[in-house]
Amino acid sequence: MHKLLISAIGLSLLSTAAHAQIGAGTIYLGGSVGYSHETTESTFPGAGSSQYETGKMSSFTIRPTVGYFVAENLLLGLSLGYGRNKATSPIYSLPTSGTGTPRKVDERENTQQSFAIGPVARYYKFVGEHAAFFGHLAGGYQSLKYSYSDPTTIPNDAEQKGHGFFGQLSPGFAYFPSNKIGLEVSLQGLTYSRNTLETPGRGSMPDVESSQSRFEVGLGLASLNLGAAFYLGRD
Repeated sequence: MHKLLISAIGLSLLSTAAHAQIGAGTIYLGGSVGYSHETTESTFPGAGSSQYETGKMSSFTIRPTVGYFVAENLLLGLSLGYGRNKATSPIYSLPTSGTGTPRKVDERENTQQSFAIGPVARYYKFVGEHAAFFGHLAGGYQSLKYSYSDPTTIPNDAEQKGHGFFGQLSPGFAYFPSNKIGLEVSLQGLTYSRNTLETPGRGSMPDVESSQSRFEVGLGLASLNLGAAFYLGRD
């Protein structure tokens, strides 16, 4: 009796796994959005125990993707990406007596914007009829723009532009309330980029060109992306 019950359960799981697939020929239209914000505070000597804002960081990304399933659960496609990171830190005027209330007089600001385009590949592994884990591989070309502003320096602003290539491997999870709609959660994962940066010269100073290589690991909540997709033509 027990053997018959175990066999029946096994056959049921196999049947569910076989049914819960994304067949070849399905078209994927979707994308993801990510946002994070962080504020830091600290005290100043002589200002008592009051907390003052000492920095803010925010990040926004959006990534639309179109793809085609060339085989069961295997997607090949094209993705666009836009990202903006901004960091600010206030500049305070401290009382000359060493005690009292600090007064905010200005702030420093760093901004990075990026645009990316390139091919993507994704493979799904179903764990039930309505849920699947996936691995997302992307790469391609990106352009960058950095802007700096600091009223305490001369000059008090600067700009860099760059371009290069990137590669990314990220994990994700998809839930399917219906066969043609998927809700996604993914992380930034592992990212490598190599870029050439150009800093415009000022006055008699020539333009400066430099290279930058960066490897990042994004597995925390700050790198969380939420997305949704339509699976057109899926049975």
